[in-house]
Amino acid sequence: MRIQHCRFWAIAGTVLPAFSALSRASVRMVWRKLLCWSLQGLLWTGLWGVAHAQPRFYALGTLPGNTDSVANAVSDTAHVVGYCYDYSSPLVWRPFIWSPETGMRALPLPGSAVSATANAVSGDGSVVAGQAVVDRGYACYWDETGAYFVLDRPSMATGVSYDGRIIAGWGDINRVVPFVFDRVASRLEFLPEPQGSAGTNYVYCVSGDGRVLGGMAMMRNNYLYDPRFRGGLSARGHVWVDGVPQARALSGGGFGSQVNALSYDGTIAVGSADLRPIFSSVRQAVLWEGTAATVLGTLGGRNSNATGTDRYGRQVVGTSEVPDSGTRPFYWTPRLGMVSLQDRFSAIIPAGWTLFSAGGISPNGRFIVGAGLNPQGRAEAWLIDTGGGYVAGDVNGNGCVDDADLLAVLFAFGNTGSGLDEDVNCDGTVDDADLLEVLFNFGNGC
Repeated sequence: MRIQHCRFWAIAGTVLPAFSALSRASVRMVWRKLLCWSLQGLLWTGLWGVAHAQPRFYALGTLPGNTDSVANAVSDTAHVVGYCYDYSSPLVWRPFIWSPETGMRALPLPGSAVSATANAVSGDGSVVAGQAVVDRGYACYWDETGAYFVLDRPSMATGVSYDGRIIAGWGDINRVVPFVFDRVASRLEFLPEPQGSAGTNYVYCVSGDGRVLGGMAMMRNNYLYDPRFRGGLSARGHVWVDGVPQARALSGGGFGSQVNALSYDGTIAVGSADLRPIFSSVRQAVLWEGTAATVLGTLGGRNSNATGTDRYGRQVVGTSEVPDSGTRPFYWTPRLGMVSLQDRFSAIIPAGWTLFSAGGISPNGRFIVGAGLNPQGRAEAWLIDTGGGYVAGDVNGNGCVDDADLLAVLFAFGNTGSGLDEDVNCDGTVDDADLLEVLFNFGNGC
């Protein structure tokens, strides 16, 4: 598709400088001409067909001597991290890293640790963050040189930046507080608590750029309207932006909320929140863009929880209760809403498998991981290669920004409303900005 890409940039280079002087009707006419020329070129060069990777399901297995496995995170390079255990000793964990090329490999235990979990992985799969157990749990990480502890107090590492430099988590220094560890500079920093914190603050993720942490803080503020709990504590979702805590909750929300994953720049957060300000409220998956919250719903059950999002915040995965009281992993986009991963990829999931949770999604949106019951009835980690991922400007969602996407935006030009596929930047109007978004990304993913 390089010829398409170059041809469009050559044409666009002569047109873009004049855009500011064009009316919408003129823009529509110009784009019609551009598309006609492009379609003719495609027919002449035989480039209409585009090859895409086929979706595939991987059962990740277990390490020798273990019976069960769980996948927590996956990189853009399909490196999966998690842990294995034996059903007879479920609290003895063995961390692993898996790739299609090598299969599952055990990660070495740092120091005198007796077990460990791998919780997060960098974008290229080279740095892994987790927790190792000696007498208690301690934050640790793995890189190409070995396994290392982050600090010598009870703690856990739960996130790693895209480039692997920043490791984030929480540590107990008489109060449980967030920490940021710069692996290259060997610099550890503890972040401030929100005003009103009761002294317990857990971090579950870090943004790809390493600037934003997400988690929750136990707050003394009285968010409950139930008189039985006046003066009690409430778990309140928070992000720490450049070290400064900011709340993420629902207006009028009840007992709690939490942030589990972030977009690359941290502007979008996903997690869960109580829907009503009462004890035992329904708790459902939520996406926050800034402080604006969108409740994602469920797969027919009462509760759900979002555990991962891609670098753009446009694809979300998590786990939802279903009507039979079991759980299933879900996949959500602004266009699709929430759908069952088991149903969406039923054609590639082998018979006898029942997926029950999703642990995360790769930053590029192509890979999804989680756990399920295999045909033998054991919990086993899995990976779904969706064959694509979110590509900016990909209106029809086929993983390739091409003429079909330009046509879709052109013919919807001027339309307004919410949830429009052609409204690429989600500002409620299909306009010049959407056309430019498609053009600037033309050829990506093809």
